[in-house]
Amino acid sequence: MRLPSNEYAIETPIILLILILVVASFTFFGVRHELKVRAETRAQAKRESTYQATLHNYSQIIKPGMKRKEVEEYLRSNKIEFFHLSLDDLTRIGEDAPTWFCGSSGVYVKFQFISVKPSEPRLKANDGDTLDELKIFHWADNCL
Repeated sequence: MRLPSNEYAIETPIILLILILVVASFTFFGVRHELKVRAETRAQAKRESTYQATLHNYSQIIKPGMKRKEVEEYLRSNKIEFFHLSLDDLTRIGEDAPTWFCGSSGVYVKFQFISVKPSEPRLKANDGDTLDELKIFHWADNCL
């Protein structure tokens, strides 16, 4: 049994139209995703630049070799909040975008100290501890 020739003429444009719609959809969503990724990358680069500038500002005033007491007095006198993490002090300078497996990620300047009494447990801070270095520290909150 042979199909009439006009039926092929109807099926071909419908299949072609469906293919065009599928390809157009994939193209649209692919371009949209790429633009989103680029925007996020630019935003992260801008945040990193700000973090580095803040670290540089702290490094101009707070130098390695300073005692913990001097560093903490400077932070308190300038009303900069900080907290102890083991032997180190942290001050929050920003927040990174949340990921699917963690909540937001806090960004800190970490003041890393060397203990004056290395025989004591590392958890105990002492006013005489010496500042070793300042660095950017990312700390993810609420991870799975």
